[in-house]
Amino acid sequence: MSALLTEALGLTVVGMGMTFAALGVLVLGMYLLTMLTAEKKSAGKGQEECAAPSPIAVAPSVSTTDERYLAAVAAVAVAVSQAAPQQQRQRSQPGDQWGLYVRSQQLNARRNH
Repeated sequence: MSALLTEALGLTVVGMGMTFAALGVLVLGMYLLTMLTAEKKSAGKGQEECAAPSPIAVAPSVSTTDERYLAAVAAVAVAVSQAAPQQQRQRSQPGDQWGLYVRSQQLNARRNH
């Protein structure tokens, strides 16, 4: 092999080696940060402090069916309110004039055949 090709291959090996070494250091750093910042769980301590969850007080007049209905109504209201600005934006912006022209030409050609 020529000296130039040998030098290029050597530089490629060194460069890729440095790249993979940097990626390895990055992954190792992420694992170390995860291990250092994760909460430590002790076997006996946590179970004594975490007793059974307290029951949530529910108004006697509201049933489960009513709660589901209200949740569905709220979900629909949020979806409509998020879709409204997008629909207004589509109506306020003029259409793609070239696309409209091409589509009208296609429809005219179909009508003539």
